[in-house]
Amino acid sequence: MEAITITSPLEGDYLAIFKWHIVKRTQMILARVAQAIPILPANILKQALHILDYSLELPEAWPVTRELLLTMAPKMEQAGHRDGWMPYLEQGIRQSRQLGDTVAESEFQLQLGILYQLRAKYEEARSHLETSAKGFERLKEPHNQARVLNRLAYVARLQRHFEEAISFVETAQRLLDTDDGEFAYSSFVLGLVALDKRNWPEAVRYCQQAFEPWEQADNQRMMGRSLMCLGVALERMKQYPAAIRASEQAIGLFEATQDLVYKAAVQMNLGNVYNALEQPDRALKLFLPAKKLFLRVQDHYSLAMVAHNMGIAYRKLQQWDEAQAAYALSIQHKQEMGNIVALVNSMDGLGLVYLEQSKLMEAKATFEDALTELAKIQGEPGYEQRLAMIKAHLDDVNKRISGE
Repeated sequence: MEAITITSPLEGDYLAIFKWHIVKRTQMILARVAQAIPILPANILKQALHILDYSLELPEAWPVTRELLLTMAPKMEQAGHRDGWMPYLEQGIRQSRQLGDTVAESEFQLQLGILYQLRAKYEEARSHLETSAKGFERLKEPHNQARVLNRLAYVARLQRHFEEAISFVETAQRLLDTDDGEFAYSSFVLGLVALDKRNWPEAVRYCQQAFEPWEQADNQRMMGRSLMCLGVALERMKQYPAAIRASEQAIGLFEATQDLVYKAAVQMNLGNVYNALEQPDRALKLFLPAKKLFLRVQDHYSLAMVAHNMGIAYRKLQQWDEAQAAYALSIQHKQEMGNIVALVNSMDGLGLVYLEQSKLMEAKATFEDALTELAKIQGEPGYEQRLAMIKAHLDDVNKRISGE
């Protein structure tokens, strides 16, 4: 940490006294924040935000203020803080620019990009991440540049720009030494791309590749995330006992790191396993608290996914009103995100809810709307499978309407 040069003020110099107290208070809070592992207790968080309201306005306090922001940022993300924390990062960016602190600005841009990605605001996320990557490139910091490129790859994957995601990863890997731990994140992203492309064995391989170096480094949070990815791949391969073991291990790791957001994400995935095992009641016991958490942190991507999965469970239980409401919520958020594949899945689920109630005209309209949306991604991974699925459901509706 850079030393603060403000000396003890002269008696009667009230402005200097005020500044001196702000710097000293910020230093004290920084020490408390640095010792708080893994996330900030509520009382320390309140104190930190309060002092930042003052120290961010004080250029003389910048060396310690930047350290406080940099130390808080990953802890805030892990604890699920989003909208209330983002203005502090934005103010940190402005102050960094005014003081010519490119290192701090680039890191704050990265952290802000991650938060926008978690809020499913992908264009905003890309803008901040691209600025961060350029900053680290100018600073000739290849490791940090690779960190950002891997996060850009993650966002591209969420946008289903798979080749772009792979390109970002490959560029990141060229910047890294072979023993750099950031290689694990590259493998993790490639595992997620493989999941989205329905290449389950490849997803398993990449998730295991990511897990091993994180285990060696005792990075429990990222161990949990790789196990979460692995659990999804195993569930899709119908290896349900193995999927349950991976998911439960991930939940334990996230509990240990007090990472409630990713714990909820794994609970959602574990609920999917129980849906597949025809245990919808057990699935809903996992989905409902996950949904509550996603609503609290405004994680619209995960909210859309858990709502879809709740729709499946309610449909299995023939609780039609609840199923319809769940699918409608999922469709709303997926439309906002522009995720056509996920949107079509939820539209198909809603169509089945209507079909199973013999609401044939509503089912027909929903399946036809799904085909219209699906046409926008012709040729993408999963297109043919979903096309066949929806056409089969629409054919069933038309046969019933015609009385066949």
